Amino acid sequence: MDAGYSWLGLLIDSSFASRFLINRENNIIFANSAAHALFGYSDNELAGKPIDVIFASRKDREISIPRMPSFSKRIVGDHIEIRGLTKDGRELILRVGTVPIDTLGGSFLSVTVFDITCHKQKERELQFRARQLEEANRKVSEFANLVAHDLRTGLAEILSASSKLKTALTEGRQEEAADASAAVHDLTSRACGVVADLLEYCQEASSVLNLEYVDVREEIELVLRDLSPAINEAGAIIQNRVPANLKIKADKPQFERLIASLLSNSIKSKNTSEPPEIVITVARNGQQNEIQLSIDNNGSDHSGKSQIAPAAKSISEQHGWSVSSERLPDQGARLKVDIRTSPAVNATV
Repeated sequence: MDAGYSWLGLLIDSSFASRFLINRENNIIFANSAAHALFGYSDNELAGKPIDVIFASRKDREISIPRMPSFSKRIVGDHIEIRGLTKDGRELILRVGTVPIDTLGGSFLSVTVFDITCHKQKERELQFRARQLEEANRKVSEFANLVAHDLRTGLAEILSASSKLKTALTEGRQEEAADASAAVHDLTSRACGVVADLLEYCQEASSVLNLEYVDVREEIELVLRDLSPAINEAGAIIQNRVPANLKIKADKPQFERLIASLLSNSIKSKNTSEPPEIVITVARNGQQNEIQLSIDNNGSDHSGKSQIAPAAKSISEQHGWSVSSERLPDQGARLKVDIRTSPAVNATV
């Protein structure tokens, strides 16, 4: 650029935002210090390069820079995502404003670039949370019908047993009264368990996930320490064979509750006089971008879905995972959680 137009350089350099001056060939004539800092280039390193160097693709540049033959004044990036690219290959999300500058010596374009990566990430997080809340409300609404049915059935059984108890006591049939009393106690205890599970389910279903990367082995060890009184009482032998540094994206408190629920059921479930032997392992399915967390109990007396608490199912569903149980040889049982995850994060599995 001619010395007579050095004022254009001063105009670009005076901006606090990242700003470039480009010519009609889309080559950078001058970039200010903020632009060098944002994109990771040293002083004057951008001069002479095509403006394409700051964009992730040609399409991003075409969206941002007005087409020739005439430049125009505009701002883009509010309703369409523009991806920038730093010198070290890191992608940014940009908002780009352009202002034409016409002089006697030619036409130039002032390009102001704003990094809105953090703003867009927060926006996506808010949208994700809004979708979670909508889904949680839908699930709780649908579940209300099931809750009403389960409670009505349990209360009807309690009412029937209490009626038999009253009749037996009135007629002096002590043996029948004792049987009816035991039935009332058992049915009431079962109903209390149903209510507790339903309350826990509703709390989990209506909560909003705070996703972060958690270390699976470390979380399991933490839960095992919390469950140590129950483990010692049952004399359980537990082997945690999950590899170190295996990380998944999950809500940390909910993931801990999921593991605690599954381990608690495994510790309590046995049909032999021998202490339960529980082995925790992980297998990876690279094709489906999935890992399978398994909790095997060779002495379990459970065979079906009853050993998976509603809260554990809810936590898994909220994360987009699935939880199930199956029989093992010699009357054992396996609890499985199929976890969708990133192959890059779990490359060590």
